[in-house]
Amino acid sequence: MVRQRTQIYETQRFGSFAKQFSGAAEETLQQALRPEGKRERRLGDRKMAVGGASPRWGYVRIITGTILGGVLGFYVMHRVEISYKEKMKERLREYEAEMKRKQQQLSELDDSV
Repeated sequence: MVRQRTQIYETQRFGSFAKQFSGAAEETLQQALRPEGKRERRLGDRKMAVGGASPRWGYVRIITGTILGGVLGFYVMHRVEISYKEKMKERLREYEAEMKRKQQQLSELDDSV
């Protein structure tokens, strides 16, 4: 009877938050009481075994990520280097054209004098 009154009071006072919190606490308690091999962790709608993945799979993921990250980094730096070289070539062409124009203007001034 006292427990029922307490539940009614909690529901009135805290509303659905109390229900959600008590449900989550109960689920956590149930997971803690399961045998060690049967422990699960919720991730969104999926259940994942905690500690059940083999270390070999972890090593494969780390090595694969390292190799793919290196390849991606190499590709990005290659593209940056190529674009930088093209930009510098364009600036050099503009500079050479400007120097040629100045040289022609100087030669025209010398001829006119």
